[in-house]
Order: sequence, then C-alpha cells, then structure tokens
Amino acid sequence: MNKTRPIKNRGSAIVLVMVALMILLITGVGLLGLGSRSRLFAAHNASLISAQCAADAGLVKALFEMKEKLKVKPWDDSTLPYAIDESLPNSNASYSYKVGKDTDGKYIIESVGSCNQSSKGVRCKLCIESPFDVALYGNEYISLKSGTSITGYNMPAGDILKIGTNSTQPGYVFARTGVLIDGDVFVGAGGDPNVVINSLNEAVITGICYAQDENHYPPSVTVPKYLQELPSSGVITSSCTLTGPIRCEGIALPSDNIILIDGPVIMYCAGTMVMENNSKLVVSNLNPDAFLIAYIGGNLTVKGGTQLNWVTKDPQKLKIYMLDTAEFVYLMVDAAIYGAIYGPNTHLYSNNAAEIYGSVIAKGFNQNVGADFHYDGDLREGSVHDEFVNFAVDKWSE
Repeated sequence: MNKTRPIKNRGSAIVLVMVALMILLITGVGLLGLGSRSRLFAAHNASLISAQCAADAGLVKALFEMKEKLKVKPWDDSTLPYAIDESLPNSNASYSYKVGKDTDGKYIIESVGSCNQSSKGVRCKLCIESPFDVALYGNEYISLKSGTSITGYNMPAGDILKIGTNSTQPGYVFARTGVLIDGDVFVGAGGDPNVVINSLNEAVITGICYAQDENHYPPSVTVPKYLQELPSSGVITSSCTLTGPIRCEGIALPSDNIILIDGPVIMYCAGTMVMENNSKLVVSNLNPDAFLIAYIGGNLTVKGGTQLNWVTKDPQKLKIYMLDTAEFVYLMVDAAIYGAIYGPNTHLYSNNAAEIYGSVIAKGFNQNVGADFHYDGDLREGSVHDEFVNFAVDKWSE
C-alpha cells in the first residue's frame, strides 16, 4: 500500500522568492541612487569646468583691454576695465572681472566665472614687458675698444646680461684685448659667432656666444599725437624746471646750466639737443612722480663733464627715444648718463671715460677707450608711459 510522504516547509519557497525580490529591489534602488548621484556629480563637474573656462575667458579679455589701453597716450588709469555677468559664447556660463591695483601699485585682474550654482575665480598680477630686456643692441654693429667693459647690476640670481646684433658680417662685433663682456653675445640668425665676433680669443666674454634663431628688428619711434599738438616752447637755452608734458623746437643748454625735472615730464624735442660742458639734467629725487621721457627728432650731443639723471641714479627715470630723423647720439669725455636710449636708426658714440648706466638699442654702437657700460636689470620691467611695452601675466592664482 503506497503512502504519500508529507510535504515539509511548504512556505519556504515563497520566503525565498520574497528575499530575492527584496535583494533585487535594494540593489535596484542602490544602482538608481548611484546613477542619480553620478549624474549630479557629472553635472556639477561640468558646471565647474564651464565656470573655470568663463573665469579664464574673463581674465583674457581684461588683459586684452589693458593692452589696448596701453596704446592710448598719455596713459590714464582713472578708469580701469571691468565687466559684470557677461555671457560666455556657446554656453550657459558667464563671467565678471575687474582690474585694480595692489599696495605696490601693480595692476591686478580678478575674474569670476559662474555656471548654474558653481563658480570659480582666478587672479593674476600684471608685469610690463620692456624693449630694454637686453643690455646693448646694435642692429648693424657693435664696436668696443680696448679698456672698455660691459657689466650688469640689479640682475636676478643666476641671470646674465645679453648684448648682440642682427649682423652676420665678419668682424661686426668688434672687441679687442682688454675688453670685458660679462654676459652672452648673440649675432644674426644664420651667422657664425666665430666670424662675426672678430676677437673671441682676445676679449673676455664670460657667457656664451650664439646665433639667434630669428632676427629681431625694433620698430621706429612715433611721437604721440597729443605731444605734437602741444604749443611749442621754442628752443630751451637756459636753466629751467619742467613739471609736465612739453613740446620744444630744440635744446641748447649752456655750460653749468640745469634742467630740473620735477614731475611726470614727457617731452617732444623736434630738433637737436645739445648739453654743453658741465651742464646737467636732474630728475628730482624729492618728487617720487618725477621722470623724463624724451622724444628727440635731431641729434643728441652730451659734452664733457655733463651729467644726465645723476641724482636719482635710476635709469627707469630717464628714457630717450630717438626718431628716425636723428643720426647720432654723442657722449663726450667724462659725460655720464643714467637712462635707457632707444634709437634703432641712430648711431651712438660713447667716448673716452664716458659712463652709461642703463640700456641702449641703436643702429650701431661705438665705445671708445676707457668708456664703460653698466646694464640695469630693473629695466626689464617697463613703465606704462614707455614706448613698445606690453602687459603680461606675472603671477597667477585660483
């Protein structure tokens, strides 16, 4: 007789099914939450990236506007670039920026980008790139006679001065025995330093000699329009004090007379400038705003014993720009100048015992016996009032 075996744990299958369903439900909810959080995280990161791009775009635009502002002379920073909630093209991000000054008088850009609920900020300090980043440049030639030297000061640690030319002609950097060049010497692109520098085995050159990858041709000087439109003061023929912009037809300063610069003076001298023996051009060291920028249309002659900017001894306080109509700058015996001279189509002659503290950019440079040249490394940063300068980012932070 067959007997039916009793079924035990009849409800256990239902329990297992319910447990499985709960596990699937929990897993599904977890995956759904993970996916949702991932989408939120991705959206947040996308917003942060858009905000960062917007902040960078604002900084770039502010830098561009500052560069454009430099082209307008005279410089005026009574109003500085700013923007509020400008849209970043092809996105839903926007940016705001402003330009200000720090306690050292340096220009600072602050830019904030926003996208949805995210925001990013960037900040940078600006420096002013100067054409006087080389100690000495002679477009066609450099001639250094025995007993002369080229040295530098105010140089950053590990840095070295540079002098050079675009020429590739034999002997167009002339430096004989007794010449010291405490830095590098470059020649024109494609040139052979052993050929262009005619005395590698005679002069002492502490740096390296090399050919440029590409020649650099400094642009000609143009007098700002507002200076050309000033009423003329005629020819300056005696001691005087200058405090602001001036236009004159020439300067013929007699011996022992003084031109005192006691303010921010930007000068257009249409003709020649002659400083007779022992005359002086003094930039006041009592007025922190005093400086001279001179545009000179004729030749510049500085006769024996004459001193230019000898009181402040700061070459950044004196910048001289020679127009293409000027043929030469002539520094005679014992003359001395603290300043930077820019004349890409002008020849400069520094005679016996003359001293230059600054920088020179010229068509040709001649330094005679006993004359010395001292490059001021501080000239690498220019002034908003200078020619051929540009803003660049110095320090950047987020």
